Amino acid sequence: YERLGALAEPLEEDLDVTTKVLAGRAAKEVARRSKHADLVVIPTHGHTGLDRALLGSVAESVIRRSACPVMVLPADRSHFLRDEEEIAGDSTEAYA
Repeated sequence: YERLGALAEPLEEDLDVTTKVLAGRAAKEVARRSKHADLVVIPTHGHTGLDRALLGSVAESVIRRSACPVMVLPADRSHFLRDEEEIAGDSTEAYA
């Protein structure tokens, strides 16, 4: 839970951010709580074909069930970061 809070902290300067750790089936719980949200942001590993058929797609299920807009981002966001120095500095400039 601490790691989740640390990820959300830079956003809290400009946005009203709520983070929650939920128990249950991921897609169902996120979609159920989307009724009280303005936006759901969810990562995806980008599996396609057989991998997705075997593993399912939480992001896809949330998109189909959500009561609000859903933003899907790659789970590995390291390619968005310029370098570690910018992460430690001004967080608004950390993304390309």
